[in-house]
Amino acid sequence: MPKQVVEMLVGAGMLLFGIVFVAFAFSGSGPDVDDGYRVVAIFNDASGLAPGDEMRIAGVKIGRVVEKRFDAEAFEAVVTFVVDDHIKLPADSEALIEPDGLLGGSFVLIKPGSKQSHILPGGRFAATRGTINVIDVIGGFIFDGTGDGS
Repeated sequence: MPKQVVEMLVGAGMLLFGIVFVAFAFSGSGPDVDDGYRVVAIFNDASGLAPGDEMRIAGVKIGRVVEKRFDAEAFEAVVTFVVDDHIKLPADSEALIEPDGLLGGSFVLIKPGSKQSHILPGGRFAATRGTINVIDVIGGFIFDGTGDGS
């Protein structure tokens, strides 16, 4: 085979690989949740969380972030979610912001509680944990762990 034909086939293969990669990167990990009920969570730090980010239980998408705003009176982040109508979250469930890979994305992990009552539409999570800044944790361990600041 002439060299030009081989180069053209390799180039076409790379182009096809790129198209498949981009299609995979933009595909969702679950169905879109458009119909559902809204719930609210209050976080001390909601860095990295944005509208459209997923809400998951056991790695399965059950909802998504629809709004993130700042409460100027309480100095907290108020995040609104839409949850699939088929999912009934126990009233004592906890919402945790977790990193979704090394590139800075986030998702909300729900730890279901044990109460028989449920969070009603428009209700609020009983407990939350905001974003954990790894740099602050490591810095605190290094500088505060020695006791003498050196």
